[in-house]
Amino acid sequence: MKGIDINPKGYHKNPRQISEKQFANLKEWLEELGDLSGIIHDLNSNELIGGNQRSRVIFASGDYEVNLTKKYANPTKTGTVAVGHLTWNGEMYNYRQVRWTPKQCEKANIIANKAGGTWDTDILANEFEIEDLSDWGFEDWELSFANTEEEEEEQEEKKENGYVIKSEIIFDDEGQKANFDKFLIYLKKKYKQEETIAARLDKHIQEFI
Repeated sequence: MKGIDINPKGYHKNPRQISEKQFANLKEWLEELGDLSGIIHDLNSNELIGGNQRSRVIFASGDYEVNLTKKYANPTKTGTVAVGHLTWNGEMYNYRQVRWTPKQCEKANIIANKAGGTWDTDILANEFEIEDLSDWGFEDWELSFANTEEEEEEQEEKKENGYVIKSEIIFDDEGQKANFDKFLIYLKKKYKQEETIAARLDKHIQEFI
C-alpha cells in the first residue's frame, strides 16, 4: 500500500531550538542508530536501552500487550531486528528490538536521555504560562528567566529616585550558571519582602558578616 503524502509544519510555539552542529549530530545518530524516541529493547543484552521510564509505568501495571508488526531476517543498518508496539490503556507505544554492541547501547542510551537543542527562553516566557511549565516538569531554577524582564522594569523605574550600580557575573561553565539560578530562586523564596535581587543578596550577606 502506498503511503500517504504529508507536509506538516513545525509547531508554531516550539521553544526547543537546535544549532547546525546539533542538527548534523542528529542526522548522524539517526543514520547509525535509528529513532531513539520509543521503547528500545536490545536482544543481545536483554536490556531496555531507550524508554526506560515509560516502560516502568507500563510494565508495572502488568496489563499490556506486545505486538511485532515487522521482523527482519538480518539486522538493518541501524541494528533493528523487529518493530511493533506495546498496547497499554488502549493506546499504542512504539517498541523496537535491536541487536547492538555494548558500545552502541551506551551511546544510544546517553543520546536518548540527553535532550538535544536549547530552550528559547523568550518563547517560553511570552508564549506559555509559567505555572503550566512548572506543572509540565520544569524545575524552579529552570524558570529563573520568568521574572527577569519584570524585575528589570522595576529597577528602571527606581532609577529616577536612586543610584543604581550594575555588575556583571562571568561563569566558567553552564553548571555554575545553573547553580546560581537555583540560588536566586532560593533568595526570592527566603526574602519575599524584598523586591530586587540586589536587596535579597544584601539581606543574605548581612546574615553572614
